Amino acid sequence: MKIIKLASFLSLSISSLFVISCTSKTDNKNINNLNQIFKDYKSSFSTFHSYNDVLDQIKIYASDLNIKDVQLKDINKKNNLLVEDNIGNKNKIDFLVNKKVVSFYLDKVLKNKVETIYNNNKTEVIQLGYKKDGSNQIILDQISNLTIKVPKHLPLKINSLKSAFYESNAIRIENLDKWDTSNIIDTSEMFKDAKKFNQNLNNWNVEKLQTSESMFEGAFSFNQNLNNWKTTSLKNTSKMFWSAVKFNQNLNNWNTKNVTNMSKMFKEAYMFNQNISNWNTDNVENMEGMFSNTTSFNQNLSSWKVDKVTNATGFKENINLDKNKLPKFNKKVLDTIDEVSEFEY
Repeated sequence: MKIIKLASFLSLSISSLFVISCTSKTDNKNINNLNQIFKDYKSSFSTFHSYNDVLDQIKIYASDLNIKDVQLKDINKKNNLLVEDNIGNKNKIDFLVNKKVVSFYLDKVLKNKVETIYNNNKTEVIQLGYKKDGSNQIILDQISNLTIKVPKHLPLKINSLKSAFYESNAIRIENLDKWDTSNIIDTSEMFKDAKKFNQNLNNWNVEKLQTSESMFEGAFSFNQNLNNWKTTSLKNTSKMFWSAVKFNQNLNNWNTKNVTNMSKMFKEAYMFNQNISNWNTDNVENMEGMFSNTTSFNQNLSSWKVDKVTNATGFKENINLDKNKLPKFNKKVLDTIDEVSEFEY
């Protein structure tokens, strides 16, 4: 019996040592991987980042390597902001990884901005640059029109993609469809005049998006499904598809209850002819030129509620939309729907 007990004890001890050894190896691997992340992203933060912001971003990168237990060593410092540092010795954040301390020594920390870093010919963005603009939005820097690859993670602090890919020459941009856009409130002019662009973005989370003005304006080739977008927060869709001449995708799942401005939304989107009769237009005030020169459009919009619309000048300029398919505009507005809408570049 004593021999059996001794054997059991030795077996248990060896098993415990094996577990400790494996755990130790995993911890060391995680720490090494985390140190590599620190090296890769040591210049990726700005003075608008708090320690907690840095933690949240590092956890995104760490999750790719199955590291899940990163936390601040001192939770009382979570709201501390990084300090401006053009040399690289003023900012250190201590993290805990499975109760082991790992220190992140940041390099340059610029005031209110992070620099964009490209490869030699600007076809790939190595580090996304962004800055705080005049309205206190955190806006992504405009990307070179030569770029065809971006990092797969959009930094969490960014909430504006305004003009990000303006005049891009790319047909598609590697990793763009993987971005977590759940914090984005502004995509105005994002792909404006990106004449070749035609990439599937249907899985983007746009639940906080408020303005998409001119997002695909002049994106001549764009014709992708966007019907999965949850657009509850959207307020301004003005010029969104103006001159997106090939666009003809179903948008009937869009929630437009908070949209106030649809002016020129489909102007000169020559191919567009989708049923959007179920859209909620209760709060729309401006429909100027909405279907101006949208020559294929012939859908029934008579069920739209347009009591708040005060401007529909050129609403159906140069298109053959029967009277019985028109929204029930008041007479003053109705008299202007065939007029030429205001011209602008």
